[in-house]
Parts: sequence; structure tokens; C-alpha cells
Amino acid sequence: MDSLTQIVNFEITTACNLGALHKLCPNAHPARFASLPHDTPMSDELIVASAVALYREYGFRGLVGWHYYCEPLMDAKRMFRLMLAIRRAAPAAQFLLWSNGTLLDRYKATSAIGLFSVAVITNYGHHAPGLYSSLPWLREQIPVVEVVPAKLDGRLDFAPCGYARPCLRMYLEADFDFFGNLHLCCYDWRGLGSPGNLNTTPLADLIERWIGIREGLGTVPYFGTESSAARVPDSCRWCGARFLGNATGHVPGFVCEIAQSARERVAELGGLEIGNPPAIFAPFKQTDKAAPERNALDGMLPGP
Repeated sequence: MDSLTQIVNFEITTACNLGALHKLCPNAHPARFASLPHDTPMSDELIVASAVALYREYGFRGLVGWHYYCEPLMDAKRMFRLMLAIRRAAPAAQFLLWSNGTLLDRYKATSAIGLFSVAVITNYGHHAPGLYSSLPWLREQIPVVEVVPAKLDGRLDFAPCGYARPCLRMYLEADFDFFGNLHLCCYDWRGLGSPGNLNTTPLADLIERWIGIREGLGTVPYFGTESSAARVPDSCRWCGARFLGNATGHVPGFVCEIAQSARERVAELGGLEIGNPPAIFAPFKQTDKAAPERNALDGMLPGP
């Protein structure tokens, strides 16, 4: 959640229109919030204030997203409202739409869709033929649009491992779930390594804890090393997701400039010989799109 973080997600709903179909997704899993506070959703005011502070006070220069394990277009009106408020207060803010794409056509006439800098549309392979090829209108409004095949993995129950491999996933993402719990990554969907909750913990404290865990995880080796091991949650020690190639063994490249800065920081810490691994998707360059003028935002009204 600093200058080395590429994406910060504020989950805006717990709903997903494909949740009942995807039994391997944590979206509706009973263990998802079992060990976490789940009585107070993040308010709009809290999300806006936190996102603006990230850009203004903590050096964040990445993308704000809305998904984590929901389908953000299930509450598109709230999403657009938040984006407009954040952009007005922090003109440098940039946004990411990560969606299954099935609800996109509802928002063709919504000018606020142009606030997104990047859209990633996941194709799970069981929708109407041609759905994902009929998006030229979206490409006209958003500079970077990626349609990617999506395959549900074994994250509900990864086999534990004791392999002392550093994890650099936290240089990619920071995820606040709907109730404000901060997750280390998408594989930490139970929140077993959570540094705290945004509703009850100051953002500055969460960021300090976040950076400590991230740098502990990026140290070689962190198993049995007193200085780094003390900062690594037990759930990260046995996490089987560390075998997933460039998602964890390297700094994933999503926002080019930030990923490169993160790789340099890992090298300073004595981390992996990171080189320049392939990007997850076509990498987003922050110069691809200038922020709209502030006075132009008044005409961007949320969709239905």
C-alpha cells in the first residue's frame, strides 16, 4: 500500500452472479469470514478517505480495484460513485475493473466507465458464445482491456508445504474485503495473516505492519531467520501457493514502473535473483492515459 504496491482493492460487495456456479471460489465459502470481523462493512467515506490518503500521503501510484472475491458490477452504482469521489480529491488516482464481464452491456452508456485505466475480463468458458469478443465499445473507453481465460485453482485447500521459498505476491496486491479486513493476497482469503481491519485500525498502522510482513516474506531464507521470521505469519509459512511460478517466486509485472521498482527493492533486501519475469498480462504503463480534467467529472453520472 505504498509506492511499491501495484493494486489496492476495496471490495464493494460480497455478491457475485457466478458464485453459485463456482464451487472452487472462496466467494461464498463458510470459512471466508469465520475468523474475521464481519459485522461492519466499510463505509463509502472510509473507502474514499483511505484511497485518497494512499495517493496523497503514502506514495501509492498504482491502481485502485473493487473486486477481491466479488463481482464489482453487482454494485456498479456504488463503484462509480466511489471512483468519482476519489478522483475529485486525488486527480492522480487510477482504477482497475476486474470482472467476469457478464454484466458489462448494462453500462455501455455510462460515461464513468471511462474512468478505468485497465479492465481485466475473465472468461470462465461457460457463457454465451461471442460474449467476450463483443467488447469493442469497452476498448474505445478504456486504454488497456485484457480478456483472459480463467481457471479455478485449488486455493480452497492448498496442500501445506515447508518449502523455504520467499513470496513476493504482496508487491502486486493489497486487498481489503467488504468488511475492511486487510488480506495479504488473494490466497489469504481466510485472512489468517491479516494485519488488521480498516474499521478499527488506523491506516498508518496497517501500512507499517504490511510493509514489515512483505519484507519478511521477501527475505532469503525467511524460515529460521530470526529477523525476518518474526514478521512472517504462520499461514504464509505453510502456504502451498508459493509453488505458483511468477505469482510468488518473482514480483509479478502488472504496472510496469512499480514492478521494476519493487524488483530493485527485493534485490536490496538480498532477495531472489529476480531478473525480468514475464508480465501477468500486457503490462500497464502509467503514461497510457492522462487523468480526466476535474471539471469534466461532473458530467459522469453512475449507471442504473
